[in-house]
Amino acid sequence: ATMGKHVHNLSEIDPEERTAVCSNCGPVQIVSGGRYKGERRWRCKIIKRQHATSERRQEWYKTYQKEYYERTSGASQRKAWLKRYGLTVEDFERMEAEQDGKCAICRRSCATGQNLSVDHCHDSLKVRGLLCRNCNRAIGLLEDNVEWLANAIDYLTQP
Repeated sequence: ATMGKHVHNLSEIDPEERTAVCSNCGPVQIVSGGRYKGERRWRCKIIKRQHATSERRQEWYKTYQKEYYERTSGASQRKAWLKRYGLTVEDFERMEAEQDGKCAICRRSCATGQNLSVDHCHDSLKVRGLLCRNCNRAIGLLEDNVEWLANAIDYLTQP
């Protein structure tokens, strides 16, 4: 009797070489499937790859990713603000209202679904304001160095 395409029982497992004989695929490389009741579990690498690249899996992941982001982004950001900068949600909302929901540097509204980032001095950890991701990234890449920023302004204003 032949086994179904979804049955991948492994035998002759060699954990050191990471090889085994799969009941469906024959000799294969194996990957860790985690532990179950303290025992290491192995999976056929071929089926793991097929599972990861299947259309059904990719569609599920896109949906899951979007739902997960919507479900957790605000909550996790709020926890990070409280921990890093001593901000409350009310503090953030007040700052956002003061800035009219726009970035303190470029004065543009954030893209739909994106929050403004809390910008702070890396030496004193004092919160300076709220920035869009691009402006926050730019300041970070310039390492908050005023001289470099002035040089960048001079460079951009050259004829």
